[in-house]
Amino acid sequence: MKLPKILIPLALLLTSAPALAAGGVTFALEYGAGSWSFDKDRIARQLPLGYGSYAASAMVDNVQTAQEARLRLGYDILGWASLEGFIGGTGWNLTTVDRGGGGFGGGTLSFHPAQIWFPERKWDVELFAGYGYGIVGQVKGMDGGAFLWGLRGEYKLGKLMIVGADFTMHNLLFNAFYEDYDRRNLPGAMYSLPEGSGGTFFTGAVFLGFKIDPMND
Repeated sequence: MKLPKILIPLALLLTSAPALAAGGVTFALEYGAGSWSFDKDRIARQLPLGYGSYAASAMVDNVQTAQEARLRLGYDILGWASLEGFIGGTGWNLTTVDRGGGGFGGGTLSFHPAQIWFPERKWDVELFAGYGYGIVGQVKGMDGGAFLWGLRGEYKLGKLMIVGADFTMHNLLFNAFYEDYDRRNLPGAMYSLPEGSGGTFFTGAVFLGFKIDPMND
């Protein structure tokens, strides 16, 4: 079967790409969307009586599903395991006065099971988990820790370039609520959440990146 002429360069690129191998630094830029959910009742009962229900609703109801971008930098330490740091953000109504958003920064440890059974390959699948700091809000806001885990798939194009997609779940452990984040240092502007915020932030994204092995490239 003959390939259409427009597909021939792509086919050559895919078949000539060297296999993924152990070792190397990975740099990737992701773009996708993130969706928030919160335990409104848990937040409300930790705020002052008569204020908690209103404040929790005002906070949670303003948070929106929106675009998300993330920068990742990692190192393959064992072939079947890698360490990675990340920073990313999401936002809504970015061009208006009621804009809001959030972001996360932290680190993950990834497991690459395919490396054990298929060391010579152009594709990879990762299972990863980690911990980071996150923040979200519009006027009212929250911040604190987050445990995250997810699944990633990638394919190597050419000598250095990789493309792929991933899905990440952040289990939110936010422990501070801000009546007005811009004035958070004023008395009464911040409330502790000893039971945590509850809730999740789920992202789905595609990415473009590079994997460089300083020892072999």
